[in-house]
Amino acid sequence: MLGQDEELPEQKQAGALTHDEFMNTPILGMYQPMDADGIMNVLSKYPDMYIVTDTKEQKDEDIQQVLQSLVDAAKKHDPSALSRVVVQIYNEPMLEKVKQVYPFPSIIYTLYATQDTEDQVVKFVQNNDIDAVTMPEYKVNQNFVARLKKAGAVTYVHTINDTKQVANYEKWGVYGVYSDVLTEQEMEELNNRFAWKP
Repeated sequence: MLGQDEELPEQKQAGALTHDEFMNTPILGMYQPMDADGIMNVLSKYPDMYIVTDTKEQKDEDIQQVLQSLVDAAKKHDPSALSRVVVQIYNEPMLEKVKQVYPFPSIIYTLYATQDTEDQVVKFVQNNDIDAVTMPEYKVNQNFVARLKKAGAVTYVHTINDTKQVANYEKWGVYGVYSDVLTEQEMEELNNRFAWKP
């Protein structure tokens, strides 16, 4: 998927890379991978840029190590950049593990991996000042979106690749979507179609 077949030996294509292997293997033949220092360097240069973490690690200590590397890099480049790191959590206990590393001000709770009920999610959001909740389509409904909004969180749905679906979810109060293919221009055209014109 990253176009690295020619760059990496077969045994490395689905496995973990060393730091040097990762940094020296272009993505799609032209994009330079970035480590925590690179990410924080870019964040310090572009004050309107945010990143959302999507750690694929399963063990608490591995997740904490990834987040700690961002914190350490920010201290070298620009500590204020940490206010623009939005940490995505996958279950309720993960929030405490994140807080042990750093009090990141913005948290997104993604629901695809949890079996928690809507009531449990709403209560967790309310009790922990969660900014946003993202969920797959099969978990979204208008009532749940309204309850999350009342609890203080905006809602995202993934993965949506059709502007009509986006429009329907916006009517429900969904704040945004994750998409594989929709462009900013398509979204602007969608918004213009529904904009009030005197």
